[in-house]
Amino acid sequence: TGLVYGTNEVSIVTGGTERVKIDTNGLKFNGDTAAANALDDYEEGVWSLTPTGGTWNVSRAFYVKIGRKVTIHFSGSITNATNADVSFTLPFIADTSTSAGTGVGIESHGNCMINLGTPPSNIYNAAAYCYGSLAYIYYSRVGAAWVKAVGAYIGSNLQFTATYTSAP
Repeated sequence: TGLVYGTNEVSIVTGGTERVKIDTNGLKFNGDTAAANALDDYEEGVWSLTPTGGTWNVSRAFYVKIGRKVTIHFSGSITNATNADVSFTLPFIADTSTSAGTGVGIESHGNCMINLGTPPSNIYNAAAYCYGSLAYIYYSRVGAAWVKAVGAYIGSNLQFTATYTSAP
C-alpha cells in the first residue's frame, strides 16, 4: 500500500493491487499495461466555430476533451436564416474510420432544443450529428429518412450538446 516509484512511472497501490499508474503513455487504471488504454489528454476550451445557415449570435460554445472523446455545447440564436444547411465547424475533426466501432465512425447523437422552429411536416425530433470537420442538425421524420436542417427550419434559438470520437 502506498506510492511505488519505478523507471519513468509512479503507481498507487492499495491492498497489494495497483490502482493507478502514470507512465510515459499517460494515466492507467487497475493494473492495465496497454499503451492504447492510457488516458493521455484532457482539455477544456472555448469552441471557436463558424456556423452556417444564417447569421448567428453565439451565446455559448465550449468543449471538453478527455482522451479522444469530445463533448461540445452550443447555445445561440439565428437571424437572417437562409435555406442553406445549418452546420458548425468542430473543435477537433471527428473520426470517420470504420474502426471507431459504429461502422462509420460516428458517435454523436446529441440533444437539441429549438425555439419556434419550422421544420418539415411529420418531424419526430432533432439531433446533432458530427462527421469529419462539421456538426449538423438533422430532423427525424415519422416513417422517412432524416432531413438535414437548413437555417429557415431553426426558428430563433438553438441549443445542443453532442459527444463524438475525435480522429487519432
